[in-house]
Formats: sequence, structure tokens, C-alpha cells
Amino acid sequence: MSFFFKRNKDTSENSHEGEPRVPSRDHGGADSSADDSVRARTDERNISTDAHSARLHIHSSEQMPAHSYDSQAGITRWRASATRPTASHESTPGDETVRRASMAHAYQAWHHEVETAECSTVPPDMLRSAMLDLTQAHPTGAAQLFSGSPTLLSSLVREERSYRHACAQLERLHNLARKLTDVFGYVHFSLTAGQASWGNENSAENVPLVIRSARIAFLADGDAKITVDPAMAINQRAIDALTQAGVARYDINRIQDHANGADGFDGVLAQLVALCHDHLSDFSYEPQILLGCFTHPADMLIKDFEAVKPLIEDSQILSAIAGNEQDCAKLAAPLPAAREEDYPPEVERGVG
Repeated sequence: MSFFFKRNKDTSENSHEGEPRVPSRDHGGADSSADDSVRARTDERNISTDAHSARLHIHSSEQMPAHSYDSQAGITRWRASATRPTASHESTPGDETVRRASMAHAYQAWHHEVETAECSTVPPDMLRSAMLDLTQAHPTGAAQLFSGSPTLLSSLVREERSYRHACAQLERLHNLARKLTDVFGYVHFSLTAGQASWGNENSAENVPLVIRSARIAFLADGDAKITVDPAMAINQRAIDALTQAGVARYDINRIQDHANGADGFDGVLAQLVALCHDHLSDFSYEPQILLGCFTHPADMLIKDFEAVKPLIEDSQILSAIAGNEQDCAKLAAPLPAAREEDYPPEVERGVG
């Protein structure tokens, strides 16, 4: 703080610089007394200013954080003068082993709780029962739909009896969408092409092959306006099965590139079905087009939970929540004393 003190000292020395100078007279009498009085008032002002500067310097030394210069990074980093008290609890290898085992048990319990609580609210069977079959869609409406243009359900299903059945399924899908939105905050619709199955009875898979995201605007008259995104994606379960069967990832990516091109559903499905026939046992395929919710929001929540598993197991706060006494004791350390003034902007981390 030498720079700060020096500036205050210079200010104190020049604080009376702008005042009119009184000519010095050595004639005695009234003039001499007036000179003495002016000098006395000036000396008092200098003493008062110096005292104020000294107090300000001391206050600033106590309140302002110290700073250090990191020549390697080429920046000035400010560090707060207050330091957090450190706990005296030392960890041993045995304590860490116990902690790891405790967190693994807590993670499994939390995972099971999320899985059962969320899926029981909206069972996966509800998703399968609220799907629209558009396999026999009218060619004109289907061409409009697959081009990415908004298309009415009544343009896709024009036969009266089939349209009534489609409207009933649409109502089920609408009710499902309301419930998913109320519970999870969002709902995701998809249009799928090609229903495939493979494997034996013990490990049978039955999934759609190609997926396109869709948006549905439910209309007041019972109809709906459907829009599908142009991008297509191969079902990840089919990709995993082909990879495990020895298919090169290059061949799968080549088909995926066609899915994002101008080949359309038919061209992509023809290549994908041929590849599956050659490498997956007991493969069968039906050219079925379905509209509905194929991804349960709880599945996405569980996947996110599993993705942060290492962070959960290493978290001291979550370990304390799980009941680890040692981490509870460490987190019970007193917090630093509160500071009444604002920190300098350089001290704030993660702001802005």
C-alpha cells in the first residue's frame, strides 16, 4: 500500500496550495500578529489533513485485499485477505475406503429412488398405447409431411373410419403429453420409420430403425398439425447391436450421412435394413411409420444422473448428506467473517 500512502501524503502537502499567499512582513505590531495567526491556522490544517490521511491509510490496509502478480500468466490476481479456517480432521486410507463404500451405496439408493419414483408416475406402457400409425397415410399428405411442411392429420388419414380411429389415438397422445408436461416439464414427439427385431427369445430387441423429431399442434376441432424435422437419426440401440456384431463404424456413419442428405426415409432404410440382415441374427423388418412419444423423460433424467456419477461419489457435500460423519465435521468449520464492503471486481470469481 506504499503507493496509496504516498499519494495521500502528496495530497496533504499540497492541500493548501490553492490558498492566497500572505506576504511576510517583519514590521512587528498588528501585521506580525496577523502573519502568526495565518501560519498557526495553516499548521493546524496540515496536521488535521495528515492525521486523516494516516487514518485512511490504516483503514485501507486493513480492508483492501492483498494482491500478487503472476508473471507466468501475465495478469494481476487479487486475493482476499480473509482465509477460511481449515478443519483439523485428517483423513486416513481406511476412512477413504469407508467413505467410497458409503457413497457407492448412497448412489445406488438414489438411482433406484429416481428410477422407481419417476417411472411409476407415467408408466412406459402409457407411451406405447398412445401412438398413431401413419403407415397407410395418403401419398399426397405423406409427401408434404416428409418434406418438413406442417401437415394436418386429416390430410394424412382421409378415409372416414380410419380418421375417427386416428383422432381417438390423437386424443390419447394429447392426454399423455399433458401428463408428461405436468410431471417432467416437457414432452418429446418423434416420427419413426421401420420396426425391426433381432436376437433370440432371451435377448430379443424390437425397436424403430430411423427417428425424426416432430412437433404437434393440437387443434380445437380434434385435428392436429404435424411437423417433422428434416434431420434423421439411426436408433442408438441398432447402432450398438451392429457395432457389437463387428460392423465398422465407418459403414454406419456413411448411412447416417445419407440420413441427413436427400435420400429420404426409403433410401436410408434400404441401406440400413441390408446391413442389419447381413450381421444381426434372426433379423426381421416391417415398414411401419409411427408418431408418438418414444423416449420417456425419466430415461433422460436417469442418463443425466448416471453421467455425473463420478462427481456425485467425489462430492464432500453429498457425502455429508449421505451421513458420512467425517465430512459432516469438515463442513461444520466456521465460515470466514463477513465483509461489510464490496470486494474489488478482480477478486470475484465466476461472475459475469
